[in-house]
Amino acid sequence: MGKTSCPINILLGSIMLLEKSLPWTSRPPPGVPGIYAIKKGKKVIYVGRSKNIRKRLTQHFSGKSQPVDKFLRGKTKRYKNQHIKLAWLKDKKQRCNEHCYIKGVKQLQKKHPVYNMKPGSSC
Repeated sequence: MGKTSCPINILLGSIMLLEKSLPWTSRPPPGVPGIYAIKKGKKVIYVGRSKNIRKRLTQHFSGKSQPVDKFLRGKTKRYKNQHIKLAWLKDKKQRCNEHCYIKGVKQLQKKHPVYNMKPGSSC
């Protein structure tokens, strides 16, 4: 699959990432691979991938290496409770599909996720 071709099921997954809104404290079961979205209000601000989404989200909320980490660390629990939501999808081929989810979210919300600095991985 190249950078330009994205299967319809992944584009439908992008819709789910936009529509699904779980509390920022919600985490998937350990070891679930896939794609996740961090939302501020109704807008996706970051789309990522991981072999273990739960572990990666924990890193974002306690880390300081990526811009999205710094943004999240600087917010109070009250702010996060009111404004930050999560969504994720199980995807065993997340490494190859990340760029399609980012592309889909960008098309749907008419804006690139602000904290995605790169277009995402593809195979």
